[in-house]
Amino acid sequence: MDPQIVSFKEKLEQEHTFPGAYIFKFIVPSEKVADVEGLLPVGKLSLRSSSNNRYTSLTLEKIVESSEEVVEVYVTVKAVEGVISL
Repeated sequence: MDPQIVSFKEKLEQEHTFPGAYIFKFIVPSEKVADVEGLLPVGKLSLRSSSNNRYTSLTLEKIVESSEEVVEVYVTVKAVEGVISL
């Protein structure tokens, strides 16, 4: 497994209680919002466009069962070119 993913997973386990609410945040080129939305699990999703409409901020709040579930979402969304995970 990628050392960055292992480190991220360890930090998640130290900082969060699972199961519990987790907030995912992404900055997405506006033309790719539908692509990212299709990859995200069901949860409370909010979108906000940048002032020039080139980018959209996606915030997803979801109850997750484990750090593995969080990592899986980030790895899945990373496949879309131009997405910045926060």
